[in-house]
Amino acid sequence: MTSTCNTPGVDRIVERAHELQALVFQHTWLKVMGNYAGESTPMDFTELAQRHASIPLVCGHTGGDWEQGIRAIAPLKNAHADLAGSDPVAGYTEMAVRELGAERVLYGSDAGGRSFASQLAKVHGADIPEDAKRLIFGENLIRLLTPILRKKNIEF
Repeated sequence: MTSTCNTPGVDRIVERAHELQALVFQHTWLKVMGNYAGESTPMDFTELAQRHASIPLVCGHTGGDWEQGIRAIAPLKNAHADLAGSDPVAGYTEMAVRELGAERVLYGSDAGGRSFASQLAKVHGADIPEDAKRLIFGENLIRLLTPILRKKNIEF
């Protein structure tokens, strides 16, 4: 049986990951013809994030349909948007920064599925301040991973 991330059975996984200080990254996608069974959408992710409001979670690919994905997660302060996977269209990164704040936006390469150039272009070419680009390219992820890195005595 397949299920999406909003299934209550996922709650214990999120809670255990949080106990271990791990960051939860949930793949999400919105397909025009409908998602596969068990494939989570940003709306499914939102339900999960609402139940775990104190735990940071990453909405992978921001659902592919980034406008809907950003709008879905915007009200949830614990939800972060991953920019990986979509084509580098104008406005994606700008909307994410405007609606979520640069602190909740993460660069992703989606290596293997997209070129590094196309994914880097989303941030380098965005009309956002340089400090926002630094947050997106690494500072946000470092902040989110710091607890587990320290726990594992990994220097960064």
